[in-house]
Amino acid sequence: MNEWLTRHRGRLTRIVLITGLLAVFLYLAPYVPRDTRIMLDLGERHSEVVELDLTYSLGSDDLRSTRLRYPAGAPRRVQHDVKLPGGDIALATRQTLRDGRTVEDQRRFTTPAEADVRIALNKD
Repeated sequence: MNEWLTRHRGRLTRIVLITGLLAVFLYLAPYVPRDTRIMLDLGERHSEVVELDLTYSLGSDDLRSTRLRYPAGAPRRVQHDVKLPGGDIALATRQTLRDGRTVEDQRRFTTPAEADVRIALNKD
C-alpha cells in the first residue's frame, strides 16, 4: 500500500486539488453576479415620469443603484440591464413626476432569472 501511494502521489495530489477547486467553485457560483434584464412597465402615466431611481438590494446590502432621466417623459417600458448575484432581490423605485411629486415602490424578484424580469409599476 505504501509503495502504491508513493508511485501515485502526484496523481492523487492533482485529484485532491481539482476536487477542492470544484467544491469552492460550486459553493461560490450562486454569488457571482450575472447579467439580468429588468423590464419596467410604467403604465399609462409614463409620460409624467422625468426621473426614475432604481436601487437593488440583497438582504441589508445595497448592490446597485442608478438614476435614469427623461426630460421629455419616460417611455412606457423601460429596460435596465444590470449584473446581480443569485438570491431574493429587492428593487426600490422612486419616480419623480413632472410636477415634482414622487412615487415610491418596492418589488421583489429572484435571480438568476430564466427570462427577463418584468415588473409593472403605476397600476391603479
